[in-house]
Amino acid sequence: MSIAALQKDFERLAKKQRTARCSRNEKLDSLLQELERAKEEIEAQDEIMDEDGTKGDAQDGAAGSVQAVVEQLESSVKAANIGETLAAENKELCYLITKFGKAVDRQMPPDLERAIKPVPIDSKLLNQVIVEHFLRSGRIDLAKHLATEAEVDLPEEKVAPYAALVSILDAIKSRELGQAREWAAQYAGPLAHRNSPLPFRLARMHFLQLVEGGKVEEAIAFARASFPKFAAQHLLEVQKLMGTLVYAKRLPGSPYETLFEPEAWESVGRLFRRESCEVLGLAHDLPLAVSVHAGVRALPSLLKFATVMHAKMGDWHAAGREHEPSGGGGAGAGVPLPLRLRVPCVARAGVQGKPAHDDAVRARAV
Repeated sequence: MSIAALQKDFERLAKKQRTARCSRNEKLDSLLQELERAKEEIEAQDEIMDEDGTKGDAQDGAAGSVQAVVEQLESSVKAANIGETLAAENKELCYLITKFGKAVDRQMPPDLERAIKPVPIDSKLLNQVIVEHFLRSGRIDLAKHLATEAEVDLPEEKVAPYAALVSILDAIKSRELGQAREWAAQYAGPLAHRNSPLPFRLARMHFLQLVEGGKVEEAIAFARASFPKFAAQHLLEVQKLMGTLVYAKRLPGSPYETLFEPEAWESVGRLFRRESCEVLGLAHDLPLAVSVHAGVRALPSLLKFATVMHAKMGDWHAAGREHEPSGGGGAGAGVPLPLRLRVPCVARAGVQGKPAHDDAVRARAV
């Protein structure tokens, strides 16, 4: 529901409230008129009794008249059914107000603190995670500065692989493939073992770059030297690349125009990041970013759970701590996540209570 829809609902609710108020005032005015009429008649009977003195017949007649007035008033009030009518109208109005309040609450930012369980965090560990996040995101200088300020151990051999990858990725963004091809040649064995498409994609982009630059003879020489080893797996694509030579001087509007779009360079950059991280044993997604994305994905379910528990138990965090076993930890609530956000948990012990093997408990962010 949008804010405009809320505005319309508010206008309808305000109109309903005004209508209910007018109806209520009319009914109360009618009741007051009946009471005033009955009051006047009773006062008139009192005057008659005062004039007649203590005559018994007169007093009996006046008392009978007063009784008749009261009975008529009671009959009129019952016939008007004002009490039940006002109660029904008020109930309907209260329901609409409550419904509108819930609609407004749904548009307001939720109280996220209700779904967040306070967890003690080791500041040193947190600083280390942030430093590694800066390393992975290419902000090497910032990572080194933070490591110095936070007294986090950051040896140069740990920085070097990230710095090299950042340099190569920056070169690819500038459409310079020299460093990337040298890296692929250096790790040709692991890439071949993974059956990685990276070497061919780099050769493909270099060939297209030569064709686009009008260097047809260089492109042919490069193709003869580089493409034969890729022919077994990429024959159709190699043949397609050879077709670009026919249109080398008129690429715009040619059947091969899409091969030269800027998105191809972005795709190569993403492929290099993924393959290089796999070869070097690094997570190609930033671990801190994965944690944030997983938390955001799970937050709606946790917030709904916390809201229900808060309504039933008050402070559900405190209630959860009271029911935790002596060993601590408590029972977690499982929230399904996509495969790319799932990381195997590090087991404390095997199924039979024996220490788990290292190979079984190693985990790496996808």
